[in-house]
Order: sequence, then structure tokens, then C-alpha cells
Amino acid sequence: MEHVNQELNQLLHLFVNKWQNDWYNLLSIMEFQHNNHVHSTTQQPLFLLDTGQIPHMDFELSQNPSSLETINEFMKRMKSATEKAKSAICKAQEDITQ
Repeated sequence: MEHVNQELNQLLHLFVNKWQNDWYNLLSIMEFQHNNHVHSTTQQPLFLLDTGQIPHMDFELSQNPSSLETINEFMKRMKSATEKAKSAICKAQEDITQ
């Protein structure tokens, strides 16, 4: 549990920018990515261990652009936030293991 708390603490620090005004927009994506990430101890995502399945979004981030610009903007934000979350999780795990 202490390891998980350290990892989540590190993730939050990585997500809060120097002005601390945008982290709340990314928190739900960070939580989803944390629960959907394969953890080193269990070698399984928490979603799989908890529910027996891995959730998927209703869209793929790599799909072709839409004719609706708002969808494209949403996809860009989701892709960027997902990449930030993945990067933050990897960095937190590296920091904790060192």
C-alpha cells in the first residue's frame, strides 16, 4: 500500500503544473490510466483484477479524423492527456524503484 501511495503522490506532482491551475482537468484521465496500467507487482491492470475485464473507451485514439472539429479537438486532448498519464506513471515507477 505504501508503494501505491508513493506512486500516486508522484503522479499528482507530475500532473500539477507550476501554476497549479490545470491538474483537475486531467485527474480523471490519470485515474483511468492508473487503473488500466499493468502494475509491476501483479503484472495485471487494476481494472482486470477488480472487474475481470479491461475497459475500453468508445473510440480509438488512432482512428481517422472526424468531419466534426469538436470531436477532433476532444481526441487531441484525450490523446495528449493519455500520453501524459502514461509518461507520469512510468516516471513515478522509475523514481520509486531507485
